[in-house]
Amino acid sequence: MLKTLIVKFAHLFLFNNFAFLYYLLVKFFIKKYKPLDPRQPNLFLLDEDRYRGDIQCLINEFNIFSIKQSITGSIIKGFYPKNCSIADIVKSNEANLIIQHSKALLFAQKILSYLVKNIKIDAILNVNYRYLDDYAWTIAAENMKIPHIILYRECLLTNERQSLEVLVRHKRMGVFKGSRIIVSNEICKNLFVDSGYAPKSKITVCGTLRMDQFIRKIPNNGFAKNCITVFYFEKNNSLFGKLDTRNRLGEKFNYLYQIWPGRENFFYEYHKAFIELAIDNPGLIIYLKPKKENMRNNSWKDFMKIFDELGVDLRDIPNYKICPNASAENLIFESKLVSSFQSTTAIEAAIAGKRVLLPLLEDYQKSRNFDDFAWRNDLDLFDVAYSAKDIKNIVINSLSDPSVSEEIIEKRWMLFEKYFGPRNSKSLTCYTKVIKNEITNSCV
Repeated sequence: MLKTLIVKFAHLFLFNNFAFLYYLLVKFFIKKYKPLDPRQPNLFLLDEDRYRGDIQCLINEFNIFSIKQSITGSIIKGFYPKNCSIADIVKSNEANLIIQHSKALLFAQKILSYLVKNIKIDAILNVNYRYLDDYAWTIAAENMKIPHIILYRECLLTNERQSLEVLVRHKRMGVFKGSRIIVSNEICKNLFVDSGYAPKSKITVCGTLRMDQFIRKIPNNGFAKNCITVFYFEKNNSLFGKLDTRNRLGEKFNYLYQIWPGRENFFYEYHKAFIELAIDNPGLIIYLKPKKENMRNNSWKDFMKIFDELGVDLRDIPNYKICPNASAENLIFESKLVSSFQSTTAIEAAIAGKRVLLPLLEDYQKSRNFDDFAWRNDLDLFDVAYSAKDIKNIVINSLSDPSVSEEIIEKRWMLFEKYFGPRNSKSLTCYTKVIKNEITNSCV
C-alpha cells in the first residue's frame, strides 16, 4: 500500500514538474504582436504559420498571442501511438489509447493553467479540426471555460468529389467540442451540418477575412510595371491524381487515386514557356511566387532541372525572379497578367481586373481529373492556355492590352461571392462580433 502511494506521488511530482518546465518552453516561444491594450480581448492562436494574413486583419481589434504548431504539438503527440489520428481517438474502444488521450488532456490543461496566470486568455483559435497537435489544447481550453473558435480555411469547395471527400472526413472526426466555427460560405457550413460534426447554431458564415483589405485596395489598382506573376504549383498537385490506396469515395472517383499521365509534360512545358518568355523579352519582368514549403521537395528539384535542360543559368536571367517572400497581394496589383491554377490567387487577380491565365496543357480538360478543376465551368472569365504557344501569345498580348471588360469583371465578382463572401469588405466586422460574443458567453 505504501509502495503504491509512493509511486503515485512520484508520478504526480514528475507530471507536474514536467508540465511546468514545458509551460516555460511554451511561454518562451509565444509571439506577441503589439503592446497590450487592456480594453481588447486576448486571443491565443495555435499554428501561427497557417493564418495567411488573418492575424494582421484581427490585430486592431484584439491582443494577439500565437505559437508555432511544432512547439505545441511536440510533446502532446508523444502521448499517442505513432501515426495516430483524431479519427482513431474518436472511434477507439482501446483502453490504452483512451488512457493516453486522458493524460494528454490533463497535461495540456495543466500547462494552460500555468499560462493563464501569466497571460489572460479569452479565446483559443486555430484554423482546422484535423491536427492532432491542437486537439488536446482545444478540448482542455473548453474544459477551462476558454472558448475554442475555428477560423476554418478550407472553404474553396467547387466540385462533387471535393465536397464528398470533406463530408466523409467530417463524419470520421466525431463531434465538434468547441464553441464556434467561422466559415467563408454556405457550402462549407452545410457540409459541417450534414455530416453531423457541428450544428447550425455553432457555425457562422462571415466571408473571407483577409479579402477585406484586398477589396479596399482594388480601386487604386494600376499597372505600375511591365511585369507578370506566375503562382507556382507543385507537380504532385492532387489535381493530377495521387498515389493513395485509401479510396473512401467509391469507384466513381477512382481517377483521383492514379497519376494522370500528362502530368510530367504539363509541368515541364508550363514552366519552360515562362522561362523562354523571360529570355526572349528582357524588358518583361516575370515573378515566380512559390510558397517556402514548395521549395523543399522533389517537385521543386524537378522545376530547377528545367534550367539545366534548357542550358541556361537562372543567374543569367535577371528578369526572371523567384520570390517566395514577396506579398502575393502586391504582386497581383503590380502585374498586367497573373497565371494561376487551383488557387484563390486566380480569383483575387480576377476581381482586381487582371488578365488571368489558366493553363490546361496536354489536353488536361479532356481528362477525368478536370472534373476537380475549380474554374472548369467559368473558363470564359479567364485566358485559357491549351499549349505552351498559347501561354506565350497570351502573355505578349496582355502587355499591350491588359484590360478586362466590365461585364467579365462583374461575372468574376459573382463567382467570388459564391465562395469568399460578399464584396462589401465587412468580413472583419462579422469575425470581430462573433469572437467577442463567444468570449462574453463563456463568462456567463
